[in-house]
Amino acid sequence: MKRLFLPVAAALLMLAAACSTDSFVLPIVEEDETLKDELYAPDVLIDQVALGVADKEQWHWDGKSLQRIDMTGDRQGTVSFKYDDNGRVRKVTNTTDGERVINYTYADGKMRRYTVTVDGDQQASVLVTRNGEGRIGGADITFSGRYVLDMIERFRNGDNSLIAALPAGQPAPEQPTAKDNQNFHLTLNWHDGNVASEVLSGIVQLEIDPQRVVEDLTLLPDELRAMVYLYLSTHNQLPVKISFNNIVTYTFDDNKNPYHGYLGDGITARNLSKNNILTARTNGNSRVMLTLFGRDITLSNRQVEKEVSLTYLYNNQGYPVQIAGDGLTVITYREQ
Repeated sequence: MKRLFLPVAAALLMLAAACSTDSFVLPIVEEDETLKDELYAPDVLIDQVALGVADKEQWHWDGKSLQRIDMTGDRQGTVSFKYDDNGRVRKVTNTTDGERVINYTYADGKMRRYTVTVDGDQQASVLVTRNGEGRIGGADITFSGRYVLDMIERFRNGDNSLIAALPAGQPAPEQPTAKDNQNFHLTLNWHDGNVASEVLSGIVQLEIDPQRVVEDLTLLPDELRAMVYLYLSTHNQLPVKISFNNIVTYTFDDNKNPYHGYLGDGITARNLSKNNILTARTNGNSRVMLTLFGRDITLSNRQVEKEVSLTYLYNNQGYPVQIAGDGLTVITYREQ
């Protein structure tokens, strides 16, 4: 399902870890703000969302319980929701790109874990952590190798030296391999009921074809080039590490967020926050290293700065009906 925008941290958090022994043991207490942040029962119900000129979403409800979202346009499919007896989302199935399933588990009345499975293959898991106020304070995230490979496709553009653009007509090298169970950590910082900032950090370990490391190995310093050729004399691929640290800082309006508590995407700043995001500023660092003969050799150390801004038109209840940013999103609501 398309989102209004997708910061890196948000893009990486569509993932999770389920435990069959976890169970919902406490009833929902409406006065508990931390539970409200994680329960999707909005005062107004979305009827349709138009994303640009091509894509539309039709939302279907049973009372205040969202049952299904049908998508038409360039991306077609259905997002369906299953709940436990206390109104908590247990399972979200998205059929737009294959079949992606998010399974949630709860303990002590609050979300504890969730997993992401794509076409029957579990690709990621998240153990939710709590801060002193009981809010979601972050997550410990574990990715499978296959998910990591999907994630690093973003390095294949010309402005990054990890995976070079291939010359026209040159056959693509073999896919790199990545170790399973790679771990990352997310920290959420709160202010006045909104996620003010999030920090995502970790290290990706790959075995990668030398053609993908730099556009031309002859550009490397003599010492490093000699080490690469010596290593390749007994190995077919090069070991690479990507160390990254991304910080996304948000600002918000003072109006009501119609996605507050929505768990169709996993945990994100948008669905946990009570107000609507105005700006998302990303400051990131990624360091690419070759690991040869027990020595880490830095190939690149890249800083990233990016800011996304959104503007809104609201209805008389204080909910957004138009969102301008990367294209135009139009939201209509059901009459109650």
